[in-house]
Amino acid sequence: MTINYYILPMSKSERIIFITYPDAQILDFTGPAAVFSLAARLGAKPNYECVIASEKGGLVAHSSGISVDSIPLRCLKFRASDSFFVVGGGLKPIEKAVKSACLLKTLQKAAKITKRYGSICSGTFVLGAAGLLDGKRVTTHWFASRELQTRFANARVDGDALYVQDKKMWTSAGVTTGIDMALAIVAADCGNILKAKVAKRLVVYSHRPGNQAQFSQLLEAQTRSEAHFDGLFEWLVKRLKQPPRVEEMAEFVGMSTRSFHRKFSDSFEMPPGKFVERVRLDHGRELLEAGELSKSVAYKIGFKSDAAFRCAFKAVYGVTPSHYGAMQLG
Repeated sequence: MTINYYILPMSKSERIIFITYPDAQILDFTGPAAVFSLAARLGAKPNYECVIASEKGGLVAHSSGISVDSIPLRCLKFRASDSFFVVGGGLKPIEKAVKSACLLKTLQKAAKITKRYGSICSGTFVLGAAGLLDGKRVTTHWFASRELQTRFANARVDGDALYVQDKKMWTSAGVTTGIDMALAIVAADCGNILKAKVAKRLVVYSHRPGNQAQFSQLLEAQTRSEAHFDGLFEWLVKRLKQPPRVEEMAEFVGMSTRSFHRKFSDSFEMPPGKFVERVRLDHGRELLEAGELSKSVAYKIGFKSDAAFRCAFKAVYGVTPSHYGAMQLG
């Protein structure tokens, strides 16, 4: 399948340039592009113009099997009013992209000129290869956040955020969070009223704040845990109505309390007590997704009151349980 983008020049428009490459994730730019193009149709000032660009131009095949027409980077003269975003992709496409000297050099020059720049999902790795992450607070998909920090030690990677703004750099966690970031940019440029109109037309939740947690962080922590903690998560889930004490957790895995606390904290990068609360909240989130009411969920996961559950949930996920439940209903 092929999609052709015919870019029509607009007067006094601000270009939103999505930089793609072979086998990239197409949703990384089609979602945000829908936000900006709809904002333009609804009267956004500035008037956005979406542009798809690639190193060589022409048709670019993406991971979904859909090919999209693009403008060659060499034909783009970046303006001070432009914004550009590098889209994400899987490991192999990213590794090829970061080895393109032409692409990296273009990004370095464009970052100095443009009003705003950034990435969606693993596109952050391409920005890093271009030397643009030093001293910056950034995010990427939760699965790759540790690798991003390892590769670019001078960056400040927030692997728990949906999107991050650091001055004129914007980065998002991945795929659909590019839509959240695009909505935040529309709000910054045009105000919250237009942002809400765009979100309503697209039938998406109108405000997921950038500091809202990526919901898979706890799962990712479990995949890194050591073998002697196998079975602990399943054991905890069965006891959420009356959460076990650290001493009981230590007894379950056959360790002294002191040794358990130290080894657990090293393995999961959080103390046992905090982990238990995250397990409770993660299970609570699943119950909310299934349509249960906040008060019922609070009782089932061992909170003494709905108010206590509401405060704890918002601290981790950035929204209240009732708002999160509303998100699931569309």
